[in-house]
Amino acid sequence: MRMEFIAWLRKIQHALHECAESIRRTEQCKWNQEMMRADPSKPLDIRAVVSYDQQTVTDAATQDERNHTTQESIKNATWAAFYAVAAYAVITTFMWCAMMEQNKLARESIHQNERQWKAQQRPWVGLSGNVEFPKPPMLEVFAANGPNYTQIDLSVMFKMKNFGISPAFKAASQVQVEMRDNTLTLSQNQMKRACSLADHTSQGEGTASFGNSAIFPTGEITSSFDTMNSQPIELAKIRRVWIAECTAYQDQASDTIHHTKLWIVSFMVPENAVPAVIERNAIVTKFTLPIKGWEIVKTEAD
Repeated sequence: MRMEFIAWLRKIQHALHECAESIRRTEQCKWNQEMMRADPSKPLDIRAVVSYDQQTVTDAATQDERNHTTQESIKNATWAAFYAVAAYAVITTFMWCAMMEQNKLARESIHQNERQWKAQQRPWVGLSGNVEFPKPPMLEVFAANGPNYTQIDLSVMFKMKNFGISPAFKAASQVQVEMRDNTLTLSQNQMKRACSLADHTSQGEGTASFGNSAIFPTGEITSSFDTMNSQPIELAKIRRVWIAECTAYQDQASDTIHHTKLWIVSFMVPENAVPAVIERNAIVTKFTLPIKGWEIVKTEAD
């Protein structure tokens, strides 16, 4: 009995559903016909309101937060990569500068070693023993030139030795003499002139002591000069006599001209010293000065 009642209720429910569906379809058809009659070419304007439940809204917000977090992570990673590249560039630059400095030091060390090797292999010509003066300097005053013009006649002799391990070729020596007061500055101009004359002689021009000679290792050559020099200086004002000696020579490896320079100066002539007359005639009067000795004040070699 109960089952029949339930079946009867279901039939009534089904009939009602069919009736409602028939009414809905009828209304829809009627609405469509009215719309077509009103303006068949006009598109339908359908407005809808979409709403989400709380879970959907929460999920959307969570997804936006995740997207924002991902974008921030990408941005941070990009900046971190940029800083890493910049730091690497700075470190690389410092390493490159350090490497260039090391290369520079290595080249300088190589050049220094080359210079030291050349210095060890080349000839070195220098003074051997003392400078000798075979006779006292003779000073001459010519009547035609007047008392303010003095000439000196000087003899000097010395030995030059090769202290290197290779021969010194085209060796030549020259001297220049200067009479002065008690000023102790070096005679640079006289030295330049002496070296210039020695260079010319070394190249086969002019004459000089042992010009175009070869000095072998441990070998010596004696140089002697009898030179005369005139200067516009009064005899009574002469306090010192300077000698600039320059020896020029070449080494076989590079044909470079080297120089050995000697600055030699006399002891000071006292201010109250009286020149001794050796010879007097109508043309010239010859004197000597009380020069007690000589000394080498400076030597140079290149």
